[in-house]
Amino acid sequence: MPETTARGYFMQYVFFLIIIGCALGNNVFKNLFAHGETVTDGDNAIYNVIACGIGAPMALIGQGFSAISGSSLLLSVLFGSSMAVVAISTIKALRQGPMSLTLLFGDFSMVIPILAGFLLWQESISAGKIAGILLMFAAIYFMVYRKGEAAGTKEAMGKWAFWASVYGLSCGLMSFFEAMQTKSGRGESAMFLFWGFTTATVVLLVYLVICSRKPETAMTVKLIGPENLNGLLVGIFGGISHIVTMKLLLLMDSSVLYPLKAGICIAANALLGRLLFKEKLTKRQGVGLVLGFAAVMLLTMAK
Repeated sequence: MPETTARGYFMQYVFFLIIIGCALGNNVFKNLFAHGETVTDGDNAIYNVIACGIGAPMALIGQGFSAISGSSLLLSVLFGSSMAVVAISTIKALRQGPMSLTLLFGDFSMVIPILAGFLLWQESISAGKIAGILLMFAAIYFMVYRKGEAAGTKEAMGKWAFWASVYGLSCGLMSFFEAMQTKSGRGESAMFLFWGFTTATVVLLVYLVICSRKPETAMTVKLIGPENLNGLLVGIFGGISHIVTMKLLLLMDSSVLYPLKAGICIAANALLGRLLFKEKLTKRQGVGLVLGFAAVMLLTMAK
C-alpha cells in the first residue's frame, strides 16, 4: 500500500465516516420498518425487493456492463440467493428481538469464511481466532438462554434465536461466496455484484408472489408509501457503503478497516437501540453483548 499523504489521511476519515453513517442509517431504517404495526411476509418481501433492486444498478457505477464468466456467474447467483435469505431473516429477527443483539449475529458470520479458509485454502487459524470463536458461542449462550422465564417469552426468544441464526449463517455464506470469487483471481467484481443483487431481487419477487396467495401473508403496504421509501433508502445506503468501502480499501488495510468498523457499529447499535427504540437488555444479554464485542475484535484482529 502506497505511503499515505495528508490528503490521503483526510479522505480516509471522510470515507470511513460515510461508511459508518450508511451502516447505522441502514440498521435504524430496517428496525423502524420491522417494528411497524403490521409487517406481513409480503410486506417484508416487497420492502427487500426495492432495497436489493436498487443495488444492482449502483454496483455498475463507474464500471459499466460487461461480460462475466460462467464460474463467476454461478458464484454470483449463490451469493444473491444468500442475500435474499439475509434480507428476509433480518426483518423477521428484528421483529422478535433487540437490534443490538440481532445485528451482532451478522458480525459472527465471519466465522464461516475463517473456517472455509482453513478447510479449503489451507489458511491457518491462530489461537486468537480460536478464542474468538469460543467467545462467540459463549456470547450466543448468554444472549439466547434465559432460565426460568414464562413459556410465551421462551417461545418468542426461540423464534428470535432461529431467525437471528439464519441471518448470521446467510451472511457467512455471502462472505464465503465473495471470498471464493476474490480468490479465483478472475476480477469481474462489478458484474459479480450486479448479478448477485439481480438474483436476490428475482428470488424476493418469487417469494412475494408466493406470499400473495394467502391473505395472512399478502402485502398490505402501498407500493408507493413510506414503508417502501424506507426500503429505497436502505438500498441506497447499502450501495453507497459498498462503493465507498472499495475506494477506502485502496487507502487503508482491511485488517484495520473491518475491526474498526465492527467495533464502532456494535457499540453504536447498542446505544441507538437504547436511545431510539428503548431497548432494555437483561443482565445476561448485556454480558452476551460484551462477550460478542470481544469475540468480534478477536476474530477480526487476531493474526
